[in-house]
Amino acid sequence: MGNDQPRSDGAPEDSAATSGAGTGPDSDATPTRSTWVRLRAIAWTQHLTAVGLAVGAVAAIAGLWFQAVATYWSQQTAKDQLEQSREDDERDRQEQAARVNFWEVVSGADGNSGTFHVINRSPDPVGNVVVMVAASTGDTVPAWFLTIGTMQPCSQYVYSLKDLSLHPLRNDGEKDRTLRIEYGASLEGVYFRDRNGQNWKRDTKGLVSRESDNLADAPEAMGTIQAKDKKIRVSADCYGIVK
Repeated sequence: MGNDQPRSDGAPEDSAATSGAGTGPDSDATPTRSTWVRLRAIAWTQHLTAVGLAVGAVAAIAGLWFQAVATYWSQQTAKDQLEQSREDDERDRQEQAARVNFWEVVSGADGNSGTFHVINRSPDPVGNVVVMVAASTGDTVPAWFLTIGTMQPCSQYVYSLKDLSLHPLRNDGEKDRTLRIEYGASLEGVYFRDRNGQNWKRDTKGLVSRESDNLADAPEAMGTIQAKDKKIRVSADCYGIVK
């Protein structure tokens, strides 16, 4: 009792308050929380940077992919345009030649009746026209050539078989001979030159261009065919020209 001395301010000394000084909830919280906040801010910054880099990489890859696709389609378009241009040029080159054709109308039991038809449906003449005919005089069916020369524009030449005669090629000292078609004949092809000077051949297989106007690629000829007469008709489907 005698040892307990009163405090000078009249209040008893509180040991618990003295011993607990500095341990309250706010004493050490401020520096720790600041550190955590900074760490979190740094972490979010790193995450955002990583995300930004990833997005940029994806965008770059996408850009390269789209550029590759665009380049591919551009090349394909250019290739298609070039191919179309070549096709257009070839059609223009064949424009007149494609309008030259032939056919035959054969009648009679012996095949010696009927007509041969050669047509030029273009509005320009064609030159150096030679028709190849397979005609039989007996055991063989050799090739013979009927020379037309220049065909008029928009025209159809009609030859009657009964007006055609065969003239074999002569050897030295041999006399001229005239033969008749014994067992029918058929048109095999026509050789001609278009308005641009290009040589062509149309046969039963189709239309092909030729390097020269000679008949080097033709079968060996037995001779020529001469026509007593021919009919020239206006082509009814030549660029609107009506017969």
